[in-house]
Amino acid sequence: MLAYIQSNPQLIDEVKELSKLEETEIVELKFIYDKLQLVSKDEWKKIIDLASQTKVFDNLELSNVKTVQIALAKKEKIKEQALIKAYESLKKLRKYGIKV
Repeated sequence: MLAYIQSNPQLIDEVKELSKLEETEIVELKFIYDKLQLVSKDEWKKIIDLASQTKVFDNLELSNVKTVQIALAKKEKIKEQALIKAYESLKKLRKYGIKV
């Protein structure tokens, strides 16, 4: 079966077109965790202040970012979804010069 698919790569595109499932991005949690772990305490303060002033995040997003920041600082367990959402939220700050 794999050999057949390898010899006919156009089948993959056909299957994707016929599929009713949405294509989702695979998220590497360790990568996100490590990236957020590298953010310094001062950078977190800057991020939270900027987000509060500009209203880029809604209240739930800001609360989640703060919770993730505290959990990272204390080396506590963080829910996967909270970590992913915090990372997605922080990506919104790129236009303000903050890169995570």
